[in-house]
Amino acid sequence: MLRDKLGPDQVTQTLAAQDAAVQEKIQDLLGPNGVAQYQDYTKNLLSTMTAYLFSGMTTGTAEEKADKYRQLSQVMQEEVQAALASAGLPADYQVVPSLNFRNFASEAEGDQSLNLLDDIYQRVGARAGSFLSADEVAKLQEFEASAISYHRNTLTLGRTMMAPIAN
Repeated sequence: MLRDKLGPDQVTQTLAAQDAAVQEKIQDLLGPNGVAQYQDYTKNLLSTMTAYLFSGMTTGTAEEKADKYRQLSQVMQEEVQAALASAGLPADYQVVPSLNFRNFASEAEGDQSLNLLDDIYQRVGARAGSFLSADEVAKLQEFEASAISYHRNTLTLGRTMMAPIAN
């Protein structure tokens, strides 16, 4: 797509066709129950990853840390769905920017995805004070800034590596 310099509509059409083929193969491989579990996993990937990676930065007993993990994961899931609805995106839209291949094919799509991620993290940060200490909220903000930077750099590197070599 990058080599052929496809337009946005062609990129969307190509990726939609490839996504449909992948979904069909997943259906064949996993069956209906497995597909439902897979879809739930991918839908909640951002919240699960964020809560898991951030949980090491929380304080308290093992039980308190586990509770913070559950609450952060739940708030993340709620805010992902709210942000997707607000942006008019489907509920199964992949919000992890480096796992959404449209973001590699289009810088504009990548920027939109990064802005969406930032919006989600801002919403979560605004609610996190109800179950995280002030120090943990500050650490969460640092974590979020780092995550956005990571995804921005990953998309830039990916586009650079996949870009056609000029003659």
